[in-house]
Amino acid sequence: MGPAEHPNREVGSATGAGDMTTRREALLGLGAAASLSLAAGRTSAEAPTPGAGGLPYRPHSLRTPDGLNIAVQDWGDPSKPAILFIHGFMSSSICWMRQLSSSLGKDFRLVAYDWRGHGVSDKPNDPRFYAHGARWAQEIETVISGLKLGKPVIAGWSMAGEIMCDYLQARGDSHISGINFVDTGVLSFPTEGNDAEKRGGAAAALVSMDTFSSLQATEGFIRLCTATPLAPADLAAWVAVGNMTPWYVRKYMTSRPEPDPRTLLQRLKVPVLITHGGKDLVANIAGARRAATQIPDVRLRIYEEAGHASFWDAADAYNADLGAFAALAHQRPA
Repeated sequence: MGPAEHPNREVGSATGAGDMTTRREALLGLGAAASLSLAAGRTSAEAPTPGAGGLPYRPHSLRTPDGLNIAVQDWGDPSKPAILFIHGFMSSSICWMRQLSSSLGKDFRLVAYDWRGHGVSDKPNDPRFYAHGARWAQEIETVISGLKLGKPVIAGWSMAGEIMCDYLQARGDSHISGINFVDTGVLSFPTEGNDAEKRGGAAAALVSMDTFSSLQATEGFIRLCTATPLAPADLAAWVAVGNMTPWYVRKYMTSRPEPDPRTLLQRLKVPVLITHGGKDLVANIAGARRAATQIPDVRLRIYEEAGHASFWDAADAYNADLGAFAALAHQRPA
């Protein structure tokens, strides 16, 4: 690995917010909702045996082929079939807390990880670590193989839909049991031209090097993610998590190549669950409905009163649907 590729060395020049003027519809899905119920002392009766240091999960650090350390949370019984949760932009694995600490842990091994550039994973300041789909595919594969998850169901929220498409493009679907697209803007390809223009100004604020501007932009996006306003403590925690993603990672993520999933969707051989909030102000629900007509084996669930973070707003319904879907997916012949 050369000097420019070292994951912990900042390279490249700082670019002003004005350089980011356009982006896809998924840009409004930046935000990532996060339930910090553990921090508030909320635990489930079905919580798994604690890991090291009394944590209710087993923490892991896995190294990707391109040299990044990825933080992983491993919940539940390792002998159970696995569900791998992939968070959205400017979030971390804790956004799935209403799933990870739920009764889903009775039947499944629940695993979540922090993307590169997010949470407590490595955050290199080099666009090459974010631009290429092959690296994202390797990151997912690192978690699956490193924890010996077998053929998990993968569930990805918001911009994670793009990352799952990167994985499918590179690896196909033969190493997974099923896919859950959760409020993913990637299903709305191609983006409406005026939508991209409208979201361009917001992107400029998000990638700003100015702390005050960045904080305001982050809070604004997070407020868009739930149909029911977040409690003050939750909002403060989610903004804190969002601001763990540096300005340069936000810039690289919002300028990376956008995949066109249509061919991938039509060729899928594994079952797919599409879940979407009826009041989603971030990812166009029309994309979810359209994608459901292109996938061979698909189920569509709309939570009418939920927002972009439908797994948070409608956690009980979402958990029930995901549990039923994952059970069927894992029972299919290999």
